[in-house]
Amino acid sequence: VAEQREARADILLGADLNGAFQLGEVSSDSLGLGANFRLGWQEDFIPLLRLAPELQVNYMGFAIDQVSANATDTASSSRQQLLSGRVGARVGIDFLVGLSLYSHIGYGFIANQGGFDFNDNGLSFDAGAALDFTALPFINLGIHSAYNAIFPGSDPDADPINRLELGVH
Repeated sequence: VAEQREARADILLGADLNGAFQLGEVSSDSLGLGANFRLGWQEDFIPLLRLAPELQVNYMGFAIDQVSANATDTASSSRQQLLSGRVGARVGIDFLVGLSLYSHIGYGFIANQGGFDFNDNGLSFDAGAALDFTALPFINLGIHSAYNAIFPGSDPDADPINRLELGVH
């Protein structure tokens, strides 16, 4: 007699701590620190395959050296802050450890010294991979790496703000 197995859905809450460095034309030499918060659910379709649709809020802050307009001034330190709200999913396998690929797309905000400039908001996305270790049946700890970008909306020719994140969750 064949046994039929039902798909199971679990609530997913996630928190990530990230370090990052910027890539491309619009970048700095400083390292960034940030966090992600995730809310979704996880579907187990077949014994090893899982799908997790989720909502994500992402924050990243960079300390950036900027040279003042007055040549006699020294470089002053400012902060660049990036905030995104995104929707996406994770697809993964569970076999001894979990391996997943993920991507999210949404809207991002960019803040510099003067606060958020709402003309510089735009499309935001990430894509990455994670390795999970099950500490308890309902708690996964792991590491991840992702590429992130925000495309400023005020200038269609502007370069995106790109970064590579490495973190723990």
